[in-house]
Order: sequence, then C-alpha cells, then structure tokens
Amino acid sequence: MPTDQQSLLAAFPGRDYVDWIGVSALNQNPRAWLTAEQVFGPSSYRFLASLGRPLMVAEIGSVADGGDQAGWVTDAMTYFRQATPEVKAVVWLDFDVNNDYVLDPAAGEALAEAAHDPWWTAKRIRVRQ
Repeated sequence: MPTDQQSLLAAFPGRDYVDWIGVSALNQNPRAWLTAEQVFGPSSYRFLASLGRPLMVAEIGSVADGGDQAGWVTDAMTYFRQATPEVKAVVWLDFDVNNDYVLDPAAGEALAEAAHDPWWTAKRIRVRQ
C-alpha cells in the first residue's frame, strides 16, 4: 500500500463512524493546467471508493488563467458522472482565496447545465448500507 493510502487509511475511523468521505480537487496552477481526472487522481479515487462510503468532492475549483475554465467545468462534471460512480456530490469553490477560483460567466453556465443532468438526482444516493 503506498504511503499516501496508508495516511488516508490511518485517518479513517471506520464505516461505523463515517457516512461520507470528502475530498478536495483544485486545478490551481495556471502554468500546469490539469484535468479533473489528473487532479482527482484515479488511484486515490479507487482507494477511497474501496472504503465503501459515498464520496463528495467537497471542494473543487479551477483557476481561469491558463486554459478554458468553462471547458474544465464541463470535463470535470462529465468525468465524475462517467468514471467515478461513487461520487455522489460535488461542491464548487467559487471564491478568491490563494487563487482566484471564481467562475467566469461561461463556466457558471457550464456548471448550471451539468448540474441539471438527471444523473445527479438524489434518488440514487444511499448513505447507509
């Protein structure tokens, strides 16, 4: 087991105490633009999904500098829907903290369009199994 997975497992108290697992995924460097898949990390995702709890991307965002923010939003939401079925909720960081993650108008429209996809309905979420 890689060290990062050992650290994650050490912080996980067990299914009796955890209903959701939350992670952050930020595309924050305009000089090294990353896709949502690269930011989220397939190996970390598979490991977290193996813990048997729904996943929430509790903080996701992308800077606008360095690429197409609206395209990044669309690609991220498509990636979550198609490749990460355990992701049941996504919370977009729309704030200027250390980096400016505020959605430009086109990115805001892309997020609104993606959020209306029927796949994101609450009917498919079962927290306790």
